[in-house]
Amino acid sequence: MYGFEVFKGVNLNFNANGSVSRFVNVVNDVTNVNDNYSFGAGIGLGKWSDKWLSFNLNIEPRFNSSRSSINKNIVTKYWSMTAYPYAEMKFKKQKLFVNINGQFNTYQQTSTFANQRNVFLLNGAIRRTFTKSDAFELKLSVNDMFNQNLGIRRNITSNFISENTFENIRRFWLLTFTWNFTKNGKPSNF
Repeated sequence: MYGFEVFKGVNLNFNANGSVSRFVNVVNDVTNVNDNYSFGAGIGLGKWSDKWLSFNLNIEPRFNSSRSSINKNIVTKYWSMTAYPYAEMKFKKQKLFVNINGQFNTYQQTSTFANQRNVFLLNGAIRRTFTKSDAFELKLSVNDMFNQNLGIRRNITSNFISENTFENIRRFWLLTFTWNFTKNGKPSNF
């Protein structure tokens, strides 16, 4: 990962990653070698501040490819992309904080993967602190605002290709009360 400051307090970062794997098995008494490649890159822009606004957005596209030695003419290729937005607004005089974060996954539709699979997860919370020392906090949060939390796993290995979808915990609301009692003196040294 490489990053730098583009404006005061605003950072831009870049990353790259990849993987290469090989699976060897026997199919109908023929040795099969399956080579898989996956390469991705990402860009992010963010600002972390004690003032009123913090935000971050990361976008990471990925290219996936697989080829089998049994049938070299068939190559499975597809793109996927993940984006991670985050924003928090702070209203310090009112001791009120609002944040929103998400994860957006898109997967290319291909002849192998006929269904278009896009998952748009958006979570949010509003919290307020109480007392002079902010010892108490009340927070209302919602997970998966659009009720779309679907798990997707694409698997390309050996002599099979699969796409599995599975249910995750979907939309739920949570009311949290927190008591921060950190005024117990200095922590002991280890």
